[in-house]
Amino acid sequence: MTGNADKIRSLFLTALMVMSVFAGTMAFAGSSVAASDDPASSVAQGPVEYTDGNGYIEVVFSEAVDSDYEYKVYDRNGDLVKNATGSSANETFNDTSSSTGDKRVSLNLGTEVDLNGEATLSVWNGSTHVTNYTVTTTSTTIGTSGTETAYAGEKVAVLASSANTDGTDYEVRAVDGDYVRSFNTGKNSKVAVYDTADLSKDTNYNFSIGNTADDNPTTLDIRALGLDVSAENVSNAESATATATAFKSGRIVDVTLFDSSGSEVQTKSGVELNSQGELTADFGKLEIGSYTVEVTDVNTGITTETSFNVEDAAARTSSFSDSVYNVERGDIAAITVNLDNSKEAEVEIGTKSSDFFQVNATVSDDNEDGQVTVYLNTFRTDSDTISQSDSKVVYASEGDSISLDENNTAISGPLGQGDYEIRTWVNDPNDKAVSALSVGPRSLDSAQTWVQSGDVDSKGNLADLTDSITQRNTVAKGDDKVVVQVKGNGIFGALYNGSDVPIDAGHKINNATGVTMTVTETGSNVEANTEADSFNASKFDIVKDGENGTFYAVIPVSTLDKMDDHGDATGEWEVAFTLSKDYPLVEEEQSVSTTVTVEKAETELNGGESVQVSGEEGTISGETNLAPGTKLTVVAKSTGVFYMNQDVTVQEDGTFSATFDFSDYEEGTEFKVGLQNSDISVDGVVKAQQTTTTTSTTSTTTSTTSTTSTTSEDPSETSTTSTTSTTSSDGQPGFGVAVALVALMAAALLALRREN
Repeated sequence: MTGNADKIRSLFLTALMVMSVFAGTMAFAGSSVAASDDPASSVAQGPVEYTDGNGYIEVVFSEAVDSDYEYKVYDRNGDLVKNATGSSANETFNDTSSSTGDKRVSLNLGTEVDLNGEATLSVWNGSTHVTNYTVTTTSTTIGTSGTETAYAGEKVAVLASSANTDGTDYEVRAVDGDYVRSFNTGKNSKVAVYDTADLSKDTNYNFSIGNTADDNPTTLDIRALGLDVSAENVSNAESATATATAFKSGRIVDVTLFDSSGSEVQTKSGVELNSQGELTADFGKLEIGSYTVEVTDVNTGITTETSFNVEDAAARTSSFSDSVYNVERGDIAAITVNLDNSKEAEVEIGTKSSDFFQVNATVSDDNEDGQVTVYLNTFRTDSDTISQSDSKVVYASEGDSISLDENNTAISGPLGQGDYEIRTWVNDPNDKAVSALSVGPRSLDSAQTWVQSGDVDSKGNLADLTDSITQRNTVAKGDDKVVVQVKGNGIFGALYNGSDVPIDAGHKINNATGVTMTVTETGSNVEANTEADSFNASKFDIVKDGENGTFYAVIPVSTLDKMDDHGDATGEWEVAFTLSKDYPLVEEEQSVSTTVTVEKAETELNGGESVQVSGEEGTISGETNLAPGTKLTVVAKSTGVFYMNQDVTVQEDGTFSATFDFSDYEEGTEFKVGLQNSDISVDGVVKAQQTTTTTSTTSTTTSTTSTTSTTSEDPSETSTTSTTSTTSSDGQPGFGVAVALVALMAAALLALRREN
């Protein structure tokens, strides 16, 4: 990209050429020397700026030049800073390959000339302008000894002790000895230019130059300049700005703005970073499109850039996510603003003329998720002035920010019940979106007791807390915790501590006017001839869930033990949350309470009975009054035979179980089952594996009966009977039922025949 400085230099060089032609015509009248044929019309190396006590410019021409040439040096602004003629210009070097004159010229700039960024060397042969050369400027020169400092990315001059026909070799190594590369200053030259872009920041490098011994090199300390630039997308209705920063203050930089085609739009040359190493460039209002900002450190040539867009202001809008936002009086309202094609929006809450309350703010979508939630603490609106410093009144969601205007109107107490208009816009307040904030009545509803295992650490995490508590009114003495849930509204504004952190030390409750939470021993827990022990919320933590009108007080049983001056914490305790008449939102005292009974910790294995297991897997169960979620380790062991353990978790009903494999152990092996780090245990024994025997018996009886009867006139009668019977008794001894029935029927028939 081409900046103003380049254009100025081009115009300047063109002017020099015109002047040279005009001067040559006047002086020689048709006999001028063609510049392209002049020995100084081309260079083998340079020109290069370096420092060796004074400032110098070295140029090595392709051919030898006479000593009567004139050299003019112009700085980046086109100002003439050096004019040398003849022998005063030359630090001659005798090139033995040339029959006349010298190829190397070194211009002594003295100590006053400082060529920052760009410079031009204009060469004249008498009154004839030969040509112009761009000077490579450097801000650091590395000699044959000592230590120098440079910024990563800048060009440094490497200076040999003298010039020679073949140039001077030099080698670059990291301080740890790792080889980087080798170079040469070039024929007939004593200076080379080294680009440090390939060197690592915050690293030292050794330069061994010419005959300099490797054990006595020059050290170059490479540092980071940290030059950076940033710019935000804007609309064509607002000014575009870019902010340049660096690790060092006072740096002189050029800031150039280019459009999408690469054409220069604006340039701010030679501007200085402030004492904090910062600079903001204002480009004013720009046309819609894409732009690039380029920042160049003038002294080193280090450059950085960034891009941004200018968008149509009409396409940038803001709106509300809901048509109405409901909040109980004294709580914190959450108002979500949607932003479309914009990072910022204006928001107004309330109307000064009718509500006698109004907040004016600018919200910024810093995390660029398209939304900003504005929180209004309806309890804290009694602040004398709603200001940026009072983050307890109006603040933005995490990752975003809000800036409050000076023209805000506070009231003398918490915001009253009623509806308040809220408005938002991006560019034109006449093109605004409207919603409403509805402030309703507050209430204090109930208190309930829950328990949490001491093995669970949910501090600061509401979801972890609610997932790990069990509702009950008893808790075991030890590491478990009592969790008291208070349901109500109109209290969360008073409990807000100035940040969105969900957990507070409980003293925030006691610091709120008219709000207390106390824990007091009751009933038989109060020792004879003593006052009931009691303490307040400063001894425990509060986890808030304002969205659901709930907060939780987490009270370790160990705290109850410490506060029970004359007992061991066992017994009944009452936890009460109270709003006194001093609380701004109540006329009469309101209170909710719940109780919890602390019991001695009890755990039982297998109902206290011994365990008998077959030579297979055996399950040992247990029961405890420790809170669900408690981690236990069940151990089964037989001295010299086996040791097995299993981690278990107490379930909601207070039970737990562990399963062990006893199949490798003989019948009669005795063992114990217990809990790790506990004296609770029961005896056990391995029984023989049971076997099953099946016996099958089959009995079969066959009976056949036939009867033949002959009748004649003779009263005598002849009868013959035979019986065959088949019976399956399925193992039943003796005759079966079927056999008995057949025999009975046969006997009956025979008796009937005889009677006849």
